[in-house]
Amino acid sequence: MTSALRSPSVKGRWGEVNLRRILEFVGLISYCDFDEQVHVKTEEATYRPNCVITTPGSRRLIVDSRAPIESYLDALQASDDAQREAALKEHLRKVRSHIDLLSKKDYASKLSSLGQVVDGVVLFYYYGGCALDGT
Repeated sequence: MTSALRSPSVKGRWGEVNLRRILEFVGLISYCDFDEQVHVKTEEATYRPNCVITTPGSRRLIVDSRAPIESYLDALQASDDAQREAALKEHLRKVRSHIDLLSKKDYASKLSSLGQVVDGVVLFYYYGGCALDGT
């Protein structure tokens, strides 16, 4: 599992599947309450958020699923505290970098063709409940 999650296509799909499972677990219905991999073409670019949730009042909430898990996995496998801390700092840097990237996308104004979009993006990270001690 650890080696599979280092593959970009596997970890991307893993995050998407877990996001869908959580949305369905809380009672949302695909194609009714949420849509996955919505393609929206604008004059500037094509956007594809992982999920668009329709909220009461027909507003849209954008969800982006990311799993930059390599550094986190390195922390799990670290042989000492210094390696673990360095890996966790790298992981935090990657998460912050992704947050900055999402803020630059400005989904709220770019995806107006979907209807009224909530100003903000939910960043979904899922690590399968793994703790740093491997449990």
